[in-house]
Amino acid sequence: MSVSSRPHAGSVFRRTKNALRAVVRGARRLTANDDLLRSAAGLPVPVYLTSDLVPSAQPTQGAIPHRVMVCSIPKAGTYLIGEALRRLGTVATDFHFSLDGQMVMDSRFATREEARNEFRRFCHAVPLERVLALVRPGQHAVSHLECTPRVRGHLSGFKVVFVHRDLRDALVSWLRFHQDTGREEQWNWIWAKHASKQERFAVFLREAGEVFFGVCHAMRPWFADPAAFPVKFETLHGDDGPDLQQRLCRELAEFLDHADPSAASALVLPGLTTTKTLTSSGSRTRREEYWSEAAEELFLRFGGAELNALFGYV
Repeated sequence: MSVSSRPHAGSVFRRTKNALRAVVRGARRLTANDDLLRSAAGLPVPVYLTSDLVPSAQPTQGAIPHRVMVCSIPKAGTYLIGEALRRLGTVATDFHFSLDGQMVMDSRFATREEARNEFRRFCHAVPLERVLALVRPGQHAVSHLECTPRVRGHLSGFKVVFVHRDLRDALVSWLRFHQDTGREEQWNWIWAKHASKQERFAVFLREAGEVFFGVCHAMRPWFADPAAFPVKFETLHGDDGPDLQQRLCRELAEFLDHADPSAASALVLPGLTTTKTLTSSGSRTRREEYWSEAAEELFLRFGGAELNALFGYV
């Protein structure tokens, strides 16, 4: 080898130094991620690793720079707002956290029908804090998580979006969902025994009302939490007029630090309310088909009117 073709000592040194720096950076990343990797080890759900060696629910992250959690009253648009978030630039983890934070449904590898009708196959008894670590910036999860100091502490690094709806309509939609899926065996006897929609609903409310209102009471403080962004189901659907609907989209985008909130309505609204989500029933709930004096009496007995008023409904 001629002298001119030999590597210059300075260039060799620089390359070696750069290689060592890369090794050090990698080691530092590994050290910084040790806790996350330990927490992910042994989870009963598949885990992806990002390019920075961080455990993640999905292999990709969206443009929104935050981790986002939807906390929704049952049948208030849990997955509808999830679709709106996706259109704004988050990636759905397809994780759904239960009320007490001790159970997660992982529907990433399930069909819609499997997730609706065989959901117990995809539920895992895992503490909230372990699975939350898999929700990375630019991703969102959905839940019916209660608003307690413990849960708020675990969600301190999240943008929380709280979704609410007139509880009378949410209850009817909840019945339709359970009748369609049969996922709760203790209530399935109701469907065949009571052919009339009004009779069926009154019996369902009597049997299931305590569960429904228990969830709603546990979630109610999110509505007054200044750190949570409230979404009214009816406004998102356009019931309150196009101006408020568009304003809601813009303010949600601002809350998420979207790059261009002025474009939010154009991104979110086209076809949103007709999107077939995991829990949609195929058509908007018509309360008058199911409601009766008996149902109203039960609603009042469960404290539904007072709770509804706290959410701003008459």
